[in-house]
Amino acid sequence: MGRIRTLYDSGIYAKARLEQSEAAAKAAAANLKAARAQAGASAELANQGAVLAPADGKVLHAAVPIGTAVMAGQTIAEVTAGPLVVRLELPEGQAASLKLGDRVALEAANAGGTVRQGTIIEIYPSITNGQMTADLQVAGLASDRIGQRIRAHIQVGQRPAITVPKRFIMSRYGIDFVRLVQANNQTSDVSVQTAPYGAGDAVEILSGLRAGDVIVAAGAAQ
Repeated sequence: MGRIRTLYDSGIYAKARLEQSEAAAKAAAANLKAARAQAGASAELANQGAVLAPADGKVLHAAVPIGTAVMAGQTIAEVTAGPLVVRLELPEGQAASLKLGDRVALEAANAGGTVRQGTIIEIYPSITNGQMTADLQVAGLASDRIGQRIRAHIQVGQRPAITVPKRFIMSRYGIDFVRLVQANNQTSDVSVQTAPYGAGDAVEILSGLRAGDVIVAAGAAQ
């Protein structure tokens, strides 16, 4: 276009030839602009339907198959985000016994009885279907354990109890005994009713002993 204008200024080309060239240049520019707009629209159309997750995480549940038409506000998938926590659900009657910072023992059902300690970092005030929810922070949680159920040992109250090591218990004919030291330093076997106590090597004495009683291990001389 610049060459034609130079020739026109030199008197070689007529004005009509100049106007014809200018019209052709404007048409070419318009066609280029239209082609670029069409290419942009095609790229935008190709991106329609792409849904971006709000944060990096792991997809827990995808309720909508690929290619399905969805509406605004419809849930497409559930994605984890942020640090992993253990979520507890327990009856509302136990809500009053929990507080932030409490330690909770956790035991995975398929981990050979391995026990980990967690700390309560969140207690949700909402109660749904008689269940309350709390979050635990546990060090070293693996992302492949998402959705797994575990046992949680939670303190829901306190009461006085008499506990003794299991080695002090003797069993004969289905009845449990302990060897009690009498006031005259003689020993005698008395029957007791026992119950499991925690995960350690101890049992709770429900009946048969009183606070202050002295007992000796099974096998001690009478």
